[in-house]
Amino acid sequence: MDRLPTKGLSPLARRVDDVLARYGYEIGPAIEAIDDAVTGYGGLFDPGTS
Repeated sequence: MDRLPTKGLSPLARRVDDVLARYGYEIGPAIEAIDDAVTGYGGLFDPGTS
């Protein structure tokens, strides 16, 4: 799969694109990987994260 253009992205957006590319731009597995990497209850995308 072709990568999205990353010129002009912030460092955070570039890292998110790296994660998405690693999982073939499948949002479900990418969110799970991000959640696993972020400390707090349920990960980054959980409303209860502190």
